[in-house]
Amino acid sequence: MRTNWASATAIALFLSLSTSAAHAEEVTAWRLFISDHADPKVTVVDAVDGEKLDTFHLKGPASLHRSESGRTVFAVQGAAGVVTGIASGISFEDHGEHGDIDVEAPKLAGVEIAGKKPSHFVEHDGDLAAFFDGEGVARIIPRRPFWKANRISGK
Repeated sequence: MRTNWASATAIALFLSLSTSAAHAEEVTAWRLFISDHADPKVTVVDAVDGEKLDTFHLKGPASLHRSESGRTVFAVQGAAGVVTGIASGISFEDHGEHGDIDVEAPKLAGVEIAGKKPSHFVEHDGDLAAFFDGEGVARIIPRRPFWKANRISGK
């Protein structure tokens, strides 16, 4: 796979799990999300073995923003007027004395936030803020109703 790094945005997701000594198992997962600024697509690569996992075709070139949990990557497509959620396929559940990591295929999360010229996107304590420069507004999206309604894994 050839990538022009000067015209790409990449986000690496890393989750590692060390279980108790009784289980002595360690699981590590790395995903690299690469947005092509010339073509409207995001390519996901397994950063451990270099295997291309998937390519998601979008409505416009995107800048990428990772959720706090690492479960979702948001593709902000300013020229196309939309923010698209992509499920990373990696989730981690902390149970105190141990944790569970679940690694699945990445997929489109089935959610889009539309508006004129989205430019910034942040998450703080699970709530989302999408800034739309073309409208001069920021939309605050509370975590629970949004995550549940759109079947996105939050914290």
